[in-house]
Amino acid sequence: MSRSIHISVSLFWMAFFAIGASTRLLSAHSLFFEGGGVAEGLLQAFLALVPALAAALFAWLLFTTLSTLEDVLALPQVADMAFGTGVLALMVSILAGAVTTVDPMDVASAALSAMAALMASYLAIRWFSTDHDHAEVADVQEQERAARILALKAAHGSMVDRLAPPRGSGD
Repeated sequence: MSRSIHISVSLFWMAFFAIGASTRLLSAHSLFFEGGGVAEGLLQAFLALVPALAAALFAWLLFTTLSTLEDVLALPQVADMAFGTGVLALMVSILAGAVTTVDPMDVASAALSAMAALMASYLAIRWFSTDHDHAEVADVQEQERAARILALKAAHGSMVDRLAPPRGSGD
């Protein structure tokens, strides 16, 4: 269940921030080409970078979740980066809404609601991860230890064969 929670949460927030970034870029495009002002268009384009970065980090979280067990050790770090950038994107949205919109309280309340949902998602991911991470990490470490031992035995056998070649019946 942990994996399905990770997948669904990362998909949702990736789409959420990608839509936010594309909305800002469309706003910048209309300001540039429909006479709204170059400075405002540049501001909107610049403000699109933070949600785009958050969407990319949630895509990375999705990729890490879908990848093999070797990446289970990196999953909490990627999740922390993605959610931290998501919080930053929502904070930038609140500040930008306070400066650029007619009713900044509507923007702030929407962003704060999204931030509460983001934090609930983060807590859910961390809660579901703690149950399974220890078992999965121990399993990965055991597999890596077994692979290391097999590789050492193969290297030892190869070296012994090179140093002391088997004597044939004709020697």
